[in-house]
Amino acid sequence: MSSSTTDIAERIERVASIEADDDHLFTLAVAADEPIAQGHERLEPDRATADYVDPQRASKPIRQALERARERLEEYDTIPENGLVIYAGVVESEVVDFVFDDLPTPVETGTVAQDNEFVTAPLESGSGASADLDGEFGLLVVERGGVALGRLSDDEVTVVAEYDSEVSERASTSGYAEGSYEREDDRQAEAFYDRVAEDAAEAFLADSAATGASPAAAERTGDGDGAAVAGLLVGGTSHSAEQFLADDRLDYRLEEALVADPIPVEDASENGLEQLADRGREEIEAASRERVAEALDRFYSGVETDEPVASGPEEVDRALEFEAVETLLVTGELSVERRHGFERRVAETGGESIAVPEDVEGGQRLAEEFDGVAALLRYPID
Repeated sequence: MSSSTTDIAERIERVASIEADDDHLFTLAVAADEPIAQGHERLEPDRATADYVDPQRASKPIRQALERARERLEEYDTIPENGLVIYAGVVESEVVDFVFDDLPTPVETGTVAQDNEFVTAPLESGSGASADLDGEFGLLVVERGGVALGRLSDDEVTVVAEYDSEVSERASTSGYAEGSYEREDDRQAEAFYDRVAEDAAEAFLADSAATGASPAAAERTGDGDGAAVAGLLVGGTSHSAEQFLADDRLDYRLEEALVADPIPVEDASENGLEQLADRGREEIEAASRERVAEALDRFYSGVETDEPVASGPEEVDRALEFEAVETLLVTGELSVERRHGFERRVAETGGESIAVPEDVEGGQRLAEEFDGVAALLRYPID
């Protein structure tokens, strides 16, 4: 199962908000590289304690919580790719449980805990806090046989569209045929690449088909809200991909979002999109870190000047009340529940969130001096 970052954030907030009157809440985490048996081993000592060692402490709510955790764990034959976190407990006489088996990044450390609150620390590593792949990236494979468009988010590739090319082999391999075929082949190639550019604009631009304008028209008029993806990777046979990009038919906003030069890919298919994502990962990570660095530079510049920024949780919270946050900057210093609370509110007002690793220049300062959170604002607030 795959869930959006927003969905996971809301579930984490719900878990973090729960309290019980006594230590009736159990947290079980099994790391991504651990066997399923490790989870059972973590539960059994506590269950044995509840059943046999300390009967007075082993109240009915504790027994119910342990049994629910065990039931949820037994639903799995193996640990999901990025680990498993199970919460089970009794709250106001009701048995509740929450299962996280769809985290976008791996749970690094396994644990078991019993308290009057659920422990959200295991979700810190598996909830998307890393900025190595920050945001969603567009994928476009152009080759003589056809086209594939997709999106890369949280290491998962989703196919947007695939279709075959109607360009003759002469036009797609040489671009210019000889003799009587030259004009028709050239027309086919141009029409094909124009269609690809239009489909890319529809798939990867924030305004998509809202204006009804062609990419060329959007470039001339400046219409549109910008790219809806953090970056764009283009791949395919070297000639086809290069010829597609050579004539400036791609919307200027997508040209600005290009992460790298065309990347060699074998075919326009789901497999080709996977290849493009794998081969472009290094460029994506570099682009993501550059994006983080640029945002930090803007923030620190704003701190020293009159540019509108907010620093620290209180100022950011106030800016969110005015719907003034354009870009949220957060580090791991901020608790997972508070971080995702900020991220959700920013998304609701049309802003973006950037996770800042502390090993990026300025990241440690953001964590230490500003409690791990800051924001670039759309306008100043009094």
